[in-house]
Amino acid sequence: MKGIVEQTPYITIAKGGERHMYVHGSNIIEDIGKIMDLYMIETSTTECHYGGEREWLICPTCGKRRLSLYYDDNEFKCRECAQLLYDIQTVSKSYRESFNTLMNPLKIKYKMIHNRRPFYNCKLTKRSKKQLKALIKSSEEFYSVYGNM
Repeated sequence: MKGIVEQTPYITIAKGGERHMYVHGSNIIEDIGKIMDLYMIETSTTECHYGGEREWLICPTCGKRRLSLYYDDNEFKCRECAQLLYDIQTVSKSYRESFNTLMNPLKIKYKMIHNRRPFYNCKLTKRSKKQLKALIKSSEEFYSVYGNM
């Protein structure tokens, strides 16, 4: 594999059909049409089930429909043709598992805090009960792995 997706400039199509170009996290909207013409990037559309159309970019290398094309070797390609990896794919599986064990309680707490209706008729809702059980389980996993630091 050549590079990391998050570090590569790319063109994407937003939900409204507006094209955007991102270079190192900065959004560049001007002259996207010229860039698409210069690199001969074609587009196609498909009909959505609930009406309207969805616009796609066609990868010049493999000819498949994609939402994003990445700049690699002086041309735009899809992620597979450019052989790009996501950042998380560059670390070992054991590291990802330990990271998830560390982050799961925090993610669940965030969901619990932003739960719009934790109680109904002075009782916990099903969602709140499920989140509480998941928090207890993930906390137990955390303490079994890391103990009392």
